[in-house]
Amino acid sequence: MGRAGAGLRALFGAREGEERAVLLAFGYFFLLLCSYYLLRPVRDAMGASAGVGRMPWLFTTTFLVMLALTPCSAPSCHGFESAGCCRSSTASSR
Repeated sequence: MGRAGAGLRALFGAREGEERAVLLAFGYFFLLLCSYYLLRPVRDAMGASAGVGRMPWLFTTTFLVMLALTPCSAPSCHGFESAGCCRSSTASSR
């Protein structure tokens, strides 16, 4: 990566070869926040149209749906780890 890689290592304390993971993490986090800030007004408008009395049920339902769907994303995270782009510190010490 040349100078850019050296800059990433100096700025974030990354080791040699971790530049790609740092850039992927930055890009993922940036897109995640962009999508959140784009969808937040839509979510608020939908909640307001449902009425203030239904807000506790909307929040509870959202929480329960996310609680049920979160374990479904675990297999996709395992695939990233085995692809070698997201090595943990314990995996690199073996």
